[in-house]
Amino acid sequence: MAWFFTGTFRRLFCAVVVLSLFFNRAYAQISDFRVHTVADSVNGENGFLVSYEQFANGEMKDAYTNMFGFHFERLAWTWGKIGLRLTAGLVGGEGTGLRENPAWQVETADLGFWALTAEAIPVYRFNSGNAFSQVTPFVGAGVGLYGATEKFSVMLQRSESVVKGDASALRGAVTGNALVGLYVPVNQDYSLQLELKAIISTRGGFTDLLSGDQKDLFKANIYPVVKRPAFDLSGYNLSVVMFM
Repeated sequence: MAWFFTGTFRRLFCAVVVLSLFFNRAYAQISDFRVHTVADSVNGENGFLVSYEQFANGEMKDAYTNMFGFHFERLAWTWGKIGLRLTAGLVGGEGTGLRENPAWQVETADLGFWALTAEAIPVYRFNSGNAFSQVTPFVGAGVGLYGATEKFSVMLQRSESVVKGDASALRGAVTGNALVGLYVPVNQDYSLQLELKAIISTRGGFTDLLSGDQKDLFKANIYPVVKRPAFDLSGYNLSVVMFM
């Protein structure tokens, strides 16, 4: 998890939080749409979400273990007890390539990816009245899309031979999600939401962004020794949302 506290990631996190606070506060001042005391005044809210996922797939779990993400969420109860949860954000992880040939000494095999993600999940709540003025449990199921770039930096050694290479690749996945959540109003201006989500995913391959010579180097000398994992994002996701 050390990568989570690196300067670049920390600055990105701070920028997203500041922008989220600014735009939500500005919109609230203009429209005054957050009035918990009026039952029908609010049917949707915007929030900032932080997520953590533990991978379940063997290859992805061995290579990456987990990933973190930052998202914007829109939760709307448009049809009474039935609503829609929409999210868009950025997720990422860092890890190590999977070793295939023990005859070579792997000096480095660093993996890292960033992915843009979007989800749409219909949800159902278990209480009546204004969902945003009371503790509201809900469940849902839907789909998600991920489009990623993955960096792979490798240095191998065997006797006097040394092989080095850096390659970026495009990766992607489609997921099915089932979640349970709990919305908790804190005061008239802020609310929190906890979500636990189970994810099943396609097993995506990759497309190297390399020239012909570089592709030949990786195909002939690197991937037989250490490889990228199948891009399977199946696992369990815990998220905390702040609505403002």
